[in-house]
Amino acid sequence: MDQSKLTKAIEFHKKNQLKKAIKIYVDLLNRSEFNKNQILFLLGTACYQSKNFKESINYFKNLLSIDPNNFHAYSNMALAQKELNQIDEAISSFNESIKINPKFSHSFNNLGNLFLSIDDYKNALLNFNNALQIEQLPDFFFNRARVHDKLHNHNQALVDIEKYLLTFPESNNAIIFKIEQLINLNNLDTCAEYLQLSSKYISDSERLYELYVKYYLASEKLEDAKVNIIHIKNDVTKNFYYSIYFYKKNDLHAAIDKLNLLPESEHNSNILNNFGLFYRELGDDIKSHHFFSKALDLNPNNNFAKLNIGLLELKQYNFSSGWANYNFRDKPPTNLSDEIHEWNEGYIPTEKVLILNEQGIGDQLLFLHILTILKNKNFIFIVDKRLINIYKLNFPEINFITDNNLKAYDYKFYIYLGDLLKYFIKTRSDLIKIKPTFQKIKKNISLSKKSNSVNIGLSWKSTKSKTESKLRSVDILSFIEPLIDDSLVFHSLQYGDIEKDLNLVEKNFKIKILSQNIDYFNDLEMLISIINQLDYVITTDNITAHLAGAAGKKTYVLVPETSSRIWFWHTEKNHEWYKNTIIHFFNDKTIKDILSNIKQEILDIN
Repeated sequence: MDQSKLTKAIEFHKKNQLKKAIKIYVDLLNRSEFNKNQILFLLGTACYQSKNFKESINYFKNLLSIDPNNFHAYSNMALAQKELNQIDEAISSFNESIKINPKFSHSFNNLGNLFLSIDDYKNALLNFNNALQIEQLPDFFFNRARVHDKLHNHNQALVDIEKYLLTFPESNNAIIFKIEQLINLNNLDTCAEYLQLSSKYISDSERLYELYVKYYLASEKLEDAKVNIIHIKNDVTKNFYYSIYFYKKNDLHAAIDKLNLLPESEHNSNILNNFGLFYRELGDDIKSHHFFSKALDLNPNNNFAKLNIGLLELKQYNFSSGWANYNFRDKPPTNLSDEIHEWNEGYIPTEKVLILNEQGIGDQLLFLHILTILKNKNFIFIVDKRLINIYKLNFPEINFITDNNLKAYDYKFYIYLGDLLKYFIKTRSDLIKIKPTFQKIKKNISLSKKSNSVNIGLSWKSTKSKTESKLRSVDILSFIEPLIDDSLVFHSLQYGDIEKDLNLVEKNFKIKILSQNIDYFNDLEMLISIINQLDYVITTDNITAHLAGAAGKKTYVLVPETSSRIWFWHTEKNHEWYKNTIIHFFNDKTIKDILSNIKQEILDIN
């Protein structure tokens, strides 16, 4: 046997001199003194590496006709089939490899990569999990991290990428991925520190500028973002980030102008989704829906576009499709055991079900209005600890717990609160049945009132992110001046440090906004007690708006014109969840007249 020829071919193969290696392999294939199975395997592998995928598949098929239990051959043939977009055949080949050798981790990993490439994230995650149960290789962790990112499980994506970085701490791609996860999680202090420490490993200066832009935009440091945008050379990337910059500056027309500079050939699904967002903020639902639909045409798995279409559908009272698409929103991760499963059936289960709260307390207050029409007593609601006593008092027949008391009941399934609504709100008429949730309150405080006066509660700012806070807040002097009248007495319902604001009002207008020595942010029961004693509430879009609405108080809510939160589905003045709430959409130019009109309406009634 001339073993030297095979040795030489393998050396060529290792040096990536594939044509030379293949030529020798072919020459040796029909020589009886050589192991035909080995030569066929090497030929299939070399042809795959040289991108001759059809030949690769043929050689692996020949090998499998001789050795049908060769799991390596099935696995490698699947890789070639995937490259030819023979997806079904590739999946079948991977499964054959796994069937023959269920301990071969690479078949699971490669099958996971295939599912990831076709946006089947559920099956991708399943196979990466299987691979990691067999062998905890760094690449497997990175691959699973990418799936978690696609599924918006950013906490888990961060955990996995950090495991990869333990082995490859200077990996350019892994460092970039970690920074993006930290931004997605809004873990901005850690991100700033890590970005500074690891930037020396990011060789692409353009990519580094882009990361800084993402960080500064997320941190609401808009002018710092602009400085870095200027350094980006690629016009498409530059204009894309300029559009987000202007969007956050609330200059929607400028944001759209920047997106319009992008050639249509560059309009990927995310860019089209942003077009839709900007037009939705401008109130153009037709154009908005058009762009969201185009985004889904390009990528049917774009969950952001699905969610945005869902919000438009809910606004138009198309509840069936709207709730289905609303399901694609980001949901907070659960800490439940693997034995407890999410309920997604089209009917209400008869077993006990845990109802998980949403991220914002405003959503929780809004959605829990279904308690007033709820007949099923099998639900266990997780509620904010600041609200649990209030809900127990008003709905004693319902089970309520906090996050710290999950073991108090037995349950097999869970449903997110926002997803529970599809079972009860199916038509517009269902909203009519909803009543205020807070009919009873235990805590009480006696407000100081003047005789023959109208007592009005005021809340004028939000404590969300800087951009959202600015949009949802009104300067205290601009807020109070149009409302001043001798017959009106004002009471602060504003949480946070407001001493400076109260002093400004007294100094400029010689009037006092009365304030109680109460922690309005944490003692919500006492805040509701105060609201109940008032005649009216005037508030910006914050938790006070929800509390007043849930208490059934006559409330005027000031919403920035660009707001698109779900509880403002419609553009009608009267709100359908909070029956006594009236919505006013404002901007800097209209806020004075709106507040003056609210004052006049109150004076006319009284």
